[in-house]
Amino acid sequence: MTSTNALVAPSGIIGMARAVKRSLSNGRRLSALLVIGLGSVLWAPACLAWGGEGHRVVAIIAQQRLEPRALAVVEDLLKVEGETDLAEIANWADMVKRTEPMAPVHSTRLPLDHSALDFGKVCGKVRACATRGITEQAAILSDSSRSPEERLKALKFVVHLVGDVHQPLHASADTGREQVRIGKRITIIHKVWDTLIIRFTGLSPAALAQKLVERPEYRTLQYGGSPADWTVESRDIARDVIFPDLARSPEVNGARQLPKGYTVDMRPIVFNRLTQAGVRLADLLNAKLKDSQQK
Repeated sequence: MTSTNALVAPSGIIGMARAVKRSLSNGRRLSALLVIGLGSVLWAPACLAWGGEGHRVVAIIAQQRLEPRALAVVEDLLKVEGETDLAEIANWADMVKRTEPMAPVHSTRLPLDHSALDFGKVCGKVRACATRGITEQAAILSDSSRSPEERLKALKFVVHLVGDVHQPLHASADTGREQVRIGKRITIIHKVWDTLIIRFTGLSPAALAQKLVERPEYRTLQYGGSPADWTVESRDIARDVIFPDLARSPEVNGARQLPKGYTVDMRPIVFNRLTQAGVRLADLLNAKLKDSQQK
């Protein structure tokens, strides 16, 4: 499949985001049953970008777009541990955070203003931020002199980190730990964007991935760009949409009350970010593995 190389225009994402904001401000909200099957428990804080479901969605979309050479290398690497699909390794990086202390972190904390960005300062010197981690791990993945085990590990990081930088609150200096209410239930805004907007669709990762590639936006969204570009796009959504909306939400007993229908209204942004992450991951793998050989 031919890669999509058009450079991304962040203004397109933010324009769509601002339209969502206007919809929220004007009270034109879609109805949604937000609490099916959740009981009355207090949701625990989490900082796993997109949660398990979202990362699998990204991986499924990406694998569908792999070109034959890249797909062959990916399949050979996956066989090292008896896997067959990218979705099966999509969440590995979250599971080894404590056992891989020198691995890339899963966020890039950009300032929430309009100042000039210096990724050299933002990214750690010892542990790479997610943005730099993508580039470093992709270089290991494409190096045919490395062992299959090393390359598989790099593949696992690349698959996960590309998803991470497309989650707005993983590109923000403020990671979204503020408590919020959905109905009478309390969580944090980070988890709303990581997990709940996706989970409340009621779709499995495979079904949601299929839905996303069938949307008209799949053909019209802009892709391309670099990991730094993708990270800035995410930061801009956090700065221009998430935190202003949060500031306007009334505080009730120490938690911000999100508007009714919030998770439905924010779906277009999340759907677009998942789609872009999947396509960009595929394009990255196609580019890095087109001339690669497996040991």
